[in-house]
Amino acid sequence: MGSRATSVAAAVALVAGVVLVVVLSSGSPPPPFDADSAAPSGYRALSLLLQQQGVESRTLGASEVAAADLGPGDALVVPVAAWSSAGELEDFRSAAERGATVVLAAEEDFYAIEDRQLVRTPAQPVPRGVCTIAELEDLEAVDDIGFALLRTDRSAAAVSTCFADGLGALVTVEEVTADQTAGGLLVHLASPYLWANARLQPDKEAGGEPLDNGPMAVALLEGADRVTFVEAEPPAGTSPDGTRSPLELLPFTVKVALVQCGFAFVIFAWWRGRRLGAPVREQMPVEVAGSELVEAVGGLLRRHGSVGRAATVLRERECRELAARLGVPREAGPEALAAAVAARSGLEPAQVHAVLFGPSPDGPNGLIALTHQLDSLHSEVLDVEPAP
Repeated sequence: MGSRATSVAAAVALVAGVVLVVVLSSGSPPPPFDADSAAPSGYRALSLLLQQQGVESRTLGASEVAAADLGPGDALVVPVAAWSSAGELEDFRSAAERGATVVLAAEEDFYAIEDRQLVRTPAQPVPRGVCTIAELEDLEAVDDIGFALLRTDRSAAAVSTCFADGLGALVTVEEVTADQTAGGLLVHLASPYLWANARLQPDKEAGGEPLDNGPMAVALLEGADRVTFVEAEPPAGTSPDGTRSPLELLPFTVKVALVQCGFAFVIFAWWRGRRLGAPVREQMPVEVAGSELVEAVGGLLRRHGSVGRAATVLRERECRELAARLGVPREAGPEALAAAVAARSGLEPAQVHAVLFGPSPDGPNGLIALTHQLDSLHSEVLDVEPAP
């Protein structure tokens, strides 16, 4: 493989890689629970509801919450707390201790629901039941798409619940205190899909009325001047549906070995693709008379230095052979030799005279043509027996 071919192959591979990245990036769905996303799993409808209540909204990464210094007048919504690190969870609780309202959803486990299922699943109303959360006492029912209930006995502190049965609840609220000083609220949601776009009015296409998922969110958050949504970013190696990639499950040493094998294969392919030395000359399967003729003419030109001299040498040699074979005396003139050759070959004397004694050819191509004519004349006169 030459250097030019190698460069072209590298350029094609680079362009293909860029195109692949662009295609994959442009076709990727928006992240779930994004405040600006109108997808079924987005939170845009909730963001608009809060804006109608005069509440400002923004989005931050989980690692940026500590620097935001949230406190009274702030609300923090963490859609998938299970994706946060221990340090980030501590930052969320610290914000509640400073007086902020912190909403944590899917703290222990998160099971993704496809957008198609979010849209097509009919409403599954859950009644308010015994509700000890004052902000939610006026609500009727919320939509439940099969969320696992929160265990109400998981905290030693006083916990208020709503939309609950005897075993658990969809919503719990815990008052947080720090150093004997009243802080904010820590709200626990059974699932972030409670506030997703598609479940605020699950039977909209069939003309169904909205349930109280939206009013529940507004009631818990409208006391804040600003709501901060935390980006739902899965940990490295984990997809948004909670699964981990096969590469993430491999030990580090195996990954290193795979990378080394890849490099070794690339080097081997490059080495095998190199061409060392001159190209291999192939043996011609048959002799090509034309090629030998051109080579002979080239040799004449090199030896005699001009087309005219080479033509003279060829004609004199042919005239000697013809005169000797046909018995024409050497002292006879050109007309006598031309007549004898014409009588033997059947050609016109003028045509024979032009070949044997004509003007010098113009250039190497003319010399090659003259050589063909002399060779043809030689074959017709000397290589063919005369008729009896």
